[in-house]
Amino acid sequence: MNKKILALTGLLMATTAPALADTAVEFRAAAFFPMSGHFRDIYGTVGADYEVQVTSSNPCRCFDMWLNLTGFPKSGHAKNNCGNSNITLANISFGPQWDWCFCSCFNFYAGIGPIFGGVFVENKMRCCRTGCSRKDDSEWAFAVGGIIKTGVIYRLCECLFFDLFVDYFYEPAFFHHHTRDVGGFRTGLGVGLDF
Repeated sequence: MNKKILALTGLLMATTAPALADTAVEFRAAAFFPMSGHFRDIYGTVGADYEVQVTSSNPCRCFDMWLNLTGFPKSGHAKNNCGNSNITLANISFGPQWDWCFCSCFNFYAGIGPIFGGVFVENKMRCCRTGCSRKDDSEWAFAVGGIIKTGVIYRLCECLFFDLFVDYFYEPAFFHHHTRDVGGFRTGLGVGLDF
């Protein structure tokens, strides 16, 4: 799954970056804090989130456009501690972003946009209250929601920057028999290159 995300990211960057003026590519790592109590009960209160973001200046210079690809793999304990559960979230989000410069090396930004994703859950049950048995199941869901982004960028030089960011996203996942929110807060650090 991670190789597919990296291949898609590489293809996206290779096809869009040359066509866009003032493009930045950023690699981001974040701590993800899920909002759903059910999600936290199974997978814990925090997990690692990996992202690639491409930002391009709008020709009118009144805002930038960003495109973000996110991957979140996590293992946890299935209900009643009867086995393991693995979840993989793969998201794509995009939208406008507004920048405010403090000085030549610092700027603050805020953005908003839709978020779309796929959620894959795999449960491996080994026992239950009535006795021991083995039952494995997996489920895939489509997720759609919204994201609010904010952060501070520090420019080390003309082409290299660091990004300290906080994002909040609401993203309900539509499983076969129920809906679960897989959104939450993520905060982290990005390293990027301006072209």
